[in-house]
Amino acid sequence: MLLNIETMLFNLCRGSGVRGLSGMQEYEEDRKILRPLITYFKTDIYTYARENKVTWHEDSTNASSDYDRNHIRNEIIPALESRREGTKKVLYRATEYFSDVDEFLTKSVDLWMAKNYDISDNSFRREPFINQPKLMRGEILKRIWSEYYDDGFTAKNLFEVDKWLKNGTGGTNILFGKKKNFYISKGVVYLRNGIC
Repeated sequence: MLLNIETMLFNLCRGSGVRGLSGMQEYEEDRKILRPLITYFKTDIYTYARENKVTWHEDSTNASSDYDRNHIRNEIIPALESRREGTKKVLYRATEYFSDVDEFLTKSVDLWMAKNYDISDNSFRREPFINQPKLMRGEILKRIWSEYYDDGFTAKNLFEVDKWLKNGTGGTNILFGKKKNFYISKGVVYLRNGIC
């Protein structure tokens, strides 16, 4: 549990979206990773190990608060818990809530993409996009960018593209770096490599 709380707080401080706030999943199918102990607090694992005479090795750097994650684990979470008992459980429930929100958003974006995104020419109609709530527009843009360009799409890019899509006129484009852009023509938004 503590690992997910650390991850949520760490990602919150980095400005992460909903997915980052959901922490780590017990099973990641795409990466084939299983974390069977993620739903337990470290104290529970220590207790079990001592009672059952299980020896373990702990990385010595875990005790150092020089690293951001360790600082959250060793300083921030204990301080929050000392101010309000039960905070760790509340924070863990928040990671589960954000995980549910992320799942809902993922399915909603899947539906929007299936209905509105034309994979044959990497385009979508502008009107159905701008009629979505801001959160949904952001998730759609992140999905499109990651699936078709597979490189960094920053929060600044997200803000700029969203603003441009709401206010831009036909025949205009918005360029990122030297090779990637969105282009509007007759109410349709195209994703392109190179300048249109």
